[in-house]
Amino acid sequence: EQLDANGKVFSPGLTVAVSSKHSIKAYHVPKAAFGSFDADSRAFVPQDESNVTRGTSCLILPEGLRGVVEKIYNTNEWDRAHPILVKFEAGVDREGEGGFDVPNRFIMHFD
Repeated sequence: EQLDANGKVFSPGLTVAVSSKHSIKAYHVPKAAFGSFDADSRAFVPQDESNVTRGTSCLILPEGLRGVVEKIYNTNEWDRAHPILVKFEAGVDREGEGGFDVPNRFIMHFD
C-alpha cells in the first residue's frame, strides 16, 4: 500500500497530478513527445531540433499534469524504487480545461 502526502491510498484507476516544483524529465517517451509546456498557455512546445542534447531529448513534465494510476507494486514483494505506475494519455488532460495535453501516450514510474 502506497500513501500520498495527505495519507490517502494510491489505487489503480485513481487520477493523480504531478506535484513537484522541480523539473521531472521523462526520457522513455516517443520522439514526437520530446519538449516541454509553455507556463502561460499550457500548450506543448516541441523540442528545438537545432539544439538536440541528452538533456533536451525528453519530455519535461509540468506541475499539475494529470494521469491515471495503472498499477501499484508491492514493495515488500518486489524491489521497486518507484512502485507507482502512471499512464498519461493524449487528449485526456485538455489545455482548455486548465490542464496539459500530452502529445503522445506514455507510462512512467513514480514513488
